[in-house]
Amino acid sequence: MTDRTYRVMYYVGRKALEGNASLTQDVLTIIAPTSVELPLRELHDAELFRLHGLGRCIRISHAKGTNLLVTPEQQTH
Repeated sequence: MTDRTYRVMYYVGRKALEGNASLTQDVLTIIAPTSVELPLRELHDAELFRLHGLGRCIRISHAKGTNLLVTPEQQTH
């Protein structure tokens, strides 16, 4: 699907971690000190929304719970 990676913050419980996310036709991968691989066949729902001043957010529900990805807004000065 894509070879691009995106800088993200993601949340496991209440802990925010930084990493890079990539998407293929089979799996969403978050590469970080605590990496996460989510096979697309296990995803139940994905919701895209925007948090003003923070960035675009994707709430992903899957077989093992829910993760929140945030792609930070570009800072312009």
